[in-house]
Amino acid sequence: MMEVSVLVELSVQGERLLDMKEFMSFMHCKRSSVYRWRKEGKIASVIVGRKVLFRATEVESFLQENTRCCFESNKEVSLCQ
Repeated sequence: MMEVSVLVELSVQGERLLDMKEFMSFMHCKRSSVYRWRKEGKIASVIVGRKVLFRATEVESFLQENTRCCFESNKEVSLCQ
């Protein structure tokens, strides 16, 4: 059986994959938010066995599309907050 750390190093056509834990850490959000975004079709995922993986480019696109700028403070605020 492969460890999660080994799965993370796998790639699809040379593209890095993030596991659920990495995705949640990167986005600073809860697992329930990730499941909701997947159900709503906002973020694509790859399922390998029981592991949910996300393509790095999909994560970057999702982050760019769901980040808005707060003009008063010039800070970017993600959808997770």
